[in-house]
Amino acid sequence: MNNYNGYNSRRIFDVAVMDGMPELLARFMVGQSKFETGDYKNDHCKLHNAFFSYMLDPHSRWQVPGGGPIADNGAPVAKYATIDDSVHEMTSWIKRRQKDGKFPKNLNEIDTAEKYAYLLQTCGFYQGWKRIKVPKKGGGFDWKYLTAADNLELYTKGIEKGMADLT
Repeated sequence: MNNYNGYNSRRIFDVAVMDGMPELLARFMVGQSKFETGDYKNDHCKLHNAFFSYMLDPHSRWQVPGGGPIADNGAPVAKYATIDDSVHEMTSWIKRRQKDGKFPKNLNEIDTAEKYAYLLQTCGFYQGWKRIKVPKKGGGFDWKYLTAADNLELYTKGIEKGMADLT
């Protein structure tokens, strides 16, 4: 049995598996969540149980009506009553992509973090490009734009790093 340090990682893993996700995909989801939330430290996660940076969807059965605050992309973040609801939202999203033929019928085919990150990217879960702050010599910051390939690599590494607390 897989064991994660910390309640959040363990709960995400357990709920994802209960929702029918294979164990390896559930581990990727833990890594994704840790990456998206800055190791469960961002306010959207701590205050609104938004463990996957999902945006407000007024038709969602899992979200609290009205959502949370505005994210850096200008859209309101989803708000959930529980961590379980946030995980249910993500597994429901994956199942809809499966039904649409955008995710494999057999989720066991998602056998690397890069495959998972690529599927998320091509299905629009996160942007193909990304603007990030980079420190300037002498202080301050500049903006750098990452290509879709660079952002895929960044997201993949984030998932892998987030999975590192597997014991």
